[in-house]
Amino acid sequence: MSRKKILVLHGSPSAQSRSTRLADAVAARLERRGVEVVTRGIRDFEAEPLLTAQVSDPKLVELVAHAKSADALVLSTPVYKATFSGSLKVIVDSIPPDALVGRSSWAVAAAREDPHREATGRA
Repeated sequence: MSRKKILVLHGSPSAQSRSTRLADAVAARLERRGVEVVTRGIRDFEAEPLLTAQVSDPKLVELVAHAKSADALVLSTPVYKATFSGSLKVIVDSIPPDALVGRSSWAVAAAREDPHREATGRA
């Protein structure tokens, strides 16, 4: 049986955010279970290639390759205004839909304020 691979994407611009720490904790737990984990966040990319969909950008080419080879994706986001972060959306939008076909995905969210925290249960 081949080793499972999971791509973990997090959308907070802060290296110390709750959602980044949550993504790191999920990745560490998966690795302890023998899963190959690749983690990428908004801070791993330059803004211009992401925002202008420069699909030939080496980091975006690498992201797409990881998405295509992953068995599943984990999306980690801070909750702002009762929804996921725009920076996570920009990352996910950089992955062509056909690269995600047949892959399971899980979403994890971190919220600080009660109204936002309540939204995580409805997502």
